[in-house]
Amino acid sequence: MIVVGNSNVNTFKQQGLVTLAGAEQVSVVWVGALTAPDFYNGHPAGHKVQQLFEEHRDEWKFLSLGIHDIYDLCGAASKFQLNNVLRVLQQLYQQLFTELSRFGRFGWLVFPQPAHELTFPGVSPEEVLEIARTFNSHMKQWCGEAGVAVIDPADRILGPDGKPLPHLLQKDGIHLNVQAARCYLDDIAALTGVPLEFQSDAPPFEPANEPESFVSLLLNALDMPHRRQGGLAGLEGRLLDFVAELLRGKGLELDIDADTELVDSGLLDSLNLVETYTFAVNSIGMEIVYDVDLRTLDTAGKICRFLEEQAQGGPEPEGPTFEDFITSMRGDLADPAQREAILAADARIAALPQARVQEFIRHFEVVSYSFNCNYGIIYFWLSFFAAQNRNYATALELLKHGSTADLAYPVRGEHVRYYRERWEKLQEMAQGPAPRPAAQSRPRLSVVIPSYNYGHYLKDCLESILSQGYPNLELIILDGGSTDDTVEVIRRYEKHIAYWRSHKDAGQYAAIEEGLNRASGEIMTWLNADDMFHPGAFDAAGRIFAECAEVEWLMGRPNSFDEQGRQKHVLSYLPLNSRAKYLADEEFIQQEGVFWRRTLWQRSGACIDRTLPLAADLELWARFFRSARLFSVDMMLAGFRDHPLQKSKDKAGYTAEADRVLARERELFAAEKTPFNPPAPLPILIQGDRVIL
Repeated sequence: MIVVGNSNVNTFKQQGLVTLAGAEQVSVVWVGALTAPDFYNGHPAGHKVQQLFEEHRDEWKFLSLGIHDIYDLCGAASKFQLNNVLRVLQQLYQQLFTELSRFGRFGWLVFPQPAHELTFPGVSPEEVLEIARTFNSHMKQWCGEAGVAVIDPADRILGPDGKPLPHLLQKDGIHLNVQAARCYLDDIAALTGVPLEFQSDAPPFEPANEPESFVSLLLNALDMPHRRQGGLAGLEGRLLDFVAELLRGKGLELDIDADTELVDSGLLDSLNLVETYTFAVNSIGMEIVYDVDLRTLDTAGKICRFLEEQAQGGPEPEGPTFEDFITSMRGDLADPAQREAILAADARIAALPQARVQEFIRHFEVVSYSFNCNYGIIYFWLSFFAAQNRNYATALELLKHGSTADLAYPVRGEHVRYYRERWEKLQEMAQGPAPRPAAQSRPRLSVVIPSYNYGHYLKDCLESILSQGYPNLELIILDGGSTDDTVEVIRRYEKHIAYWRSHKDAGQYAAIEEGLNRASGEIMTWLNADDMFHPGAFDAAGRIFAECAEVEWLMGRPNSFDEQGRQKHVLSYLPLNSRAKYLADEEFIQQEGVFWRRTLWQRSGACIDRTLPLAADLELWARFFRSARLFSVDMMLAGFRDHPLQKSKDKAGYTAEADRVLARERELFAAEKTPFNPPAPLPILIQGDRVIL
């Protein structure tokens, strides 16, 4: 059996589902903020669900879907478009459920709509609930007619106001707790004939606020072990108490000891023995050993001795546990009674193996609907990973970012102060700066400028390039036959230009392609004639590419100038991009200030898609992402000038082209047997003469 879907499956995953008949585990897979359109737009989450359904044809499959689609309906309602969007969504669900049913036994898990989680203009929380009722009611009726199973214990979960009963919610007031989840287990068991129970009897972690909900999702997606082994001391006594409670449930008050036979004596049945064994394993934090004949463990003593043998010499879980992260997150380092436990948890988090760090970052991208995270605790832990590699400058930068007032949920206090002071001292003790690469060792940098009737901006553009003082520069200008003073401006700077021409051509992107293929530099970029580079951009890019062989393309912090060339806007965060995030259309990559290696340009086709007059840069980035990670450096490299004549004012045209490109790339991604999809790399930091990756 498999349960898959959005964040509502988190409770199942955290407690661990088993089938009581043979203690077989149920697979619980969380795939992010899933929507029905994800199954048709090439989104990796939709592809993942279809793949799981294909792999589990012979099993029951349950899908949690609907919360985020209903939010989209609420957004349509705020624009007075509800009826049309509702009809389209219902048709889409019917098509999707029909297709999923072809993979065998399938059921839809319906969860309550959190009415207060998001707000929509002109749509009250009560109207959100009514929209959810309307959609769910229609779909449940259709499912009944189509033979699609529906699991919706609303009659036991919702109150008269249509909201979950307070005692069935986690502390965050959004997600259902274990008690509510048991209602779903009961209904699934009634449908499938397979009794289900949670693997863990320990009190579950219930997030008390939004950051804790976020962290819970992230750690469960990583399958982080929940606790360290608590040892076998006292297990026998706890086990005898558990058995005595089972007997009292059967109306028996008996004194038993560690050698009392449980099943062979008729006191318990085989199902009770499974419960007893599961309780013993969970009480000491061990993984369940399934390959065992429980009939040979018919006494409390035998169970204890078996577990002692399994645990003997067994290592503690590698790296941190779920509890370590929560201790680090919730603890107060200023409290002497907590200090030792918090620092020990921090140390285990910092020692997370590098492969697991990459998984952490990859899942972070999935859990957060956008990588622009508002949760300071995530940057706090990322700073641990950097400090573990002695990258104290990067660690301090991440620590600073995680405590900034710009975040909705910063992390502050003694915990931050402790590590800031510690890492500042360690940084001072570190070796002096590495020698700066000699000027002649800087890679050749080719800058291509397409131009057409932008003479009044071109002078500023060229000055921003030449004032860099970069010693190994190749400047190429391709003008489309301008009728203003562009040529006069070019001639004034001719001695600094490796190649230029001015005649009618096939347009901006044809000129860019021509220039890039004419260029001889190891590093390449283009800048439109109305835009400008920031001081120090070439020096930073040249040093990064010279010292970091793994960097194949690079971007800085997005920003813009006004029509007069004054700084207008700087993005409040540094985007960290990956292919998955790009395909989800969650982050715009500003073309100005993107640099790349010639080898990446050639590997990606050495061409610009001229059928896209507005979004050809986005299409080129999509091809780059197929084989290379995009690195970021937290400095402004170049900015675009905002003025009335710029092509980017056509937002609708750009969006239409971008949607076509991303749809194509999602299809390619879904078809790849082994997709290139590494997590976004951490930012590059330049400190003095040092480049820290």
